Amino acid sequence: MASILPLDDDDDKQAFIASEWIGVGKKYSFGLPGYVQHAKNVAIAIPDHFDSYFPSDNLPVLQFLALPLVKESAAAVSVKVQLWFSEKTPTVDPKVLYTRDVPDSKLLKDLRSMLPQAWLDGAKSISDPRQDSKHALKTIRNNLFSGSRLLVLGNHVASYSHIHQAAHTPGSPLYHRDVEKVDRQDDNAATRLFSSSTLEFLCRDDLRDSMTGVIIYLFVFGDAIDAYQSRSISCEERLQSLLRLRFFIDGWLLFLSKSQYPKSSYTISREALDIIKFIIEGYIGLVFIFRDHLLTSEPLLPWLHSTESCEHTFGQARQIVKDFTYLDFLHMIPKLRVKMRQENLVVAQSIATSKLPANGYTHTYFHTLGLDLFKLSRFPSDSRIQDLATTAMDEADSLLSVLGINPFHLHSIHAPNMFPSIDTWFLDTEIDDTLENYDDDDQELEGARLNHLIHLADNLHRTRLTNEDDDRLLGLTCASLALTAQDTIDAYQIDDTLSTSILALVVDERREVSVVSKQLRLPPVQLDEPSHPLGTGDGQFTIHDFDLSLLCTRRRDHQPEYAKHCARTRDDQKEGSSEESIKQQLIREFHKVLREDESSLGTAAGIDRRNRWTGNPGYTPVAATGNAKNAAAAASKAATKAAAHRSEILRKHNIPVLHLVLSGSITLNRPLKVGDYAFLFVEGGIHVGKIMFFYSKLMGKNSPHALITSSPGPTNISALSNIAIQVYRHFRGQQFSSITQATAIFHTAQFLLLPPQHFLTVLVSKPHTITESGFSLGSDDYTTFGMLRSGITSISRAVKELSKKDTS
Repeated sequence: MASILPLDDDDDKQAFIASEWIGVGKKYSFGLPGYVQHAKNVAIAIPDHFDSYFPSDNLPVLQFLALPLVKESAAAVSVKVQLWFSEKTPTVDPKVLYTRDVPDSKLLKDLRSMLPQAWLDGAKSISDPRQDSKHALKTIRNNLFSGSRLLVLGNHVASYSHIHQAAHTPGSPLYHRDVEKVDRQDDNAATRLFSSSTLEFLCRDDLRDSMTGVIIYLFVFGDAIDAYQSRSISCEERLQSLLRLRFFIDGWLLFLSKSQYPKSSYTISREALDIIKFIIEGYIGLVFIFRDHLLTSEPLLPWLHSTESCEHTFGQARQIVKDFTYLDFLHMIPKLRVKMRQENLVVAQSIATSKLPANGYTHTYFHTLGLDLFKLSRFPSDSRIQDLATTAMDEADSLLSVLGINPFHLHSIHAPNMFPSIDTWFLDTEIDDTLENYDDDDQELEGARLNHLIHLADNLHRTRLTNEDDDRLLGLTCASLALTAQDTIDAYQIDDTLSTSILALVVDERREVSVVSKQLRLPPVQLDEPSHPLGTGDGQFTIHDFDLSLLCTRRRDHQPEYAKHCARTRDDQKEGSSEESIKQQLIREFHKVLREDESSLGTAAGIDRRNRWTGNPGYTPVAATGNAKNAAAAASKAATKAAAHRSEILRKHNIPVLHLVLSGSITLNRPLKVGDYAFLFVEGGIHVGKIMFFYSKLMGKNSPHALITSSPGPTNISALSNIAIQVYRHFRGQQFSSITQATAIFHTAQFLLLPPQHFLTVLVSKPHTITESGFSLGSDDYTTFGMLRSGITSISRAVKELSKKDTS
């Protein structure tokens, strides 16, 4: 309705007649004048030409549903999508299960009422949004691998450095390919990382002290994702795993907030938090739907409530025709059905492929080994869910205690609303740069690479080639076109036996449905009483007081069958498949002729993806300049320039002990090493930091942070992009404490991820009497500390100027 109403201009209707209002005892009305109300009614009235669209008042609901309604416009759909992902706080408060108190019946009813519902003739339509669990697992892995984050978990951290070390430790269940040239969409690598085999390996006596943060991280997130992927565990166990993750994240975020850690750098990304929120609440919503709103008892198979089947279908279609049309897809449906049915039947073969590294997408939604349909058909009551929430809360407190976060301290400083604003759960416009560059499955991109190479060959100046090379290019191009033609023929051609195969499939599928239906009529089973295998969260203890075998057993029991076979079992096992497809052979031969660098393949993949999404085949990005060696040389040149800039700024501000701070006491003969101690400018003061690991953008300033593992180590502090350190503050005299002001409330250590601008100089000698609580500086280093502290003002100005972004 318009904001301005057109009113009747008839003066007779609007004139003010004094004799009708003054001296007659008439009261003024606060309502709208009649002519204004009339104008409003006219404005909101339904136009006459729309009356025909409205059904009669006595039309039955079922006939109403069958009416051919006007198709909704694309603009309306777009607006709905924008509203769904709005960053504004929703009108309905969704803070359900977010308090530390045990959820009561009212809270659970509120959770159920949150689900959008529409009643139609006694039937209820329910919307339950959720995220794909496998994508969630890869997102959690990618956050752990990000060089722009340091996941601080109490007295411990979890980072890519820990996983890299584990993968290169003898006997590791991880492949080197899982941590090098990482494929961020590798399902097998993500499953392998969070599997019970990896957890058991990290729990070894020689690793568990340094891997405590990683152990807890892998357990709590991996077990929650298996609440979707497991085929055998009960609904109660799934709820307990998900609620445990919910309470663990709540405690983790509260710890970071009270310890003054910026969440943008020291926990998983906003996008990951949002995904986890949908994962947890999505399953709870499914339980309520299957328990309360279905007419018959149906098993809840949560792994099927995902996008995996869609991805599998389109992936198989792209293997037949890479850029297929809708008509192509219709012709491919019979072939796709037979092909996917064959994959579903050969489960053993698909489990074997779960070992392969860098294998891209691995589809497991059709795996049924260990399937227990009766368990999946039993759902807990509201009171039972309250008991599960209590147990999950106790277990989350126990895990936080292992990390050094005392639950009593956590709850004693608990504000009335300890959780972050709901705004933090919605997508932000800033996407972490380390999560943007995802790689597709190499096998699916063979066609794109071939097309790109053919395009290069067509646009190549043939005068530079010999006759022999020119003939080879022509032959390779013809062979590639022949493969493309064969793909098209495969999509359209259907042999006579295919129809018979489809009929046989229908018979088999009906038989399987009949068998499954009978299994659902088994007598009920008495469930065991709840226990607290992970502790009750009633105290603080360390990793040595905790039986890690309980975590391993829990993960081993909960993980799906394919996860039990994904770990590497032999050190000499050859990574990757030795088979080479015809397309791969053509690609290799094209490279020999074109002498194209391997990095161009990434460009080809990018072109293919952009063309597929934008429909712009003429788009060509700017080609990369030089190969990896040239890029590294350019990065080295940039680091030299940054070192000169550092020297200029430090001299300008007359920093004390300038001869040490200029280079940070790092030289060719004395490179920076993990475990070194150094003076840092942190939080407005001079502190000592222990170097844990460091990153560098070896391929340029826009590249991701790369962990430096080469020996002897960096010799230019300005070449680094991020440095992970443990902070020690000055206590008294020459003594430094591991408890800083920021973390004193929890009595935990402080960890920071700092740019090199905050790095001052390496200590001359190793500190004395190093313990968990701190150490003492040597005399020479203590003298340097005093001189640096005396120039704190000039150091602060210099660091501020060094931290300004280079706009040149």
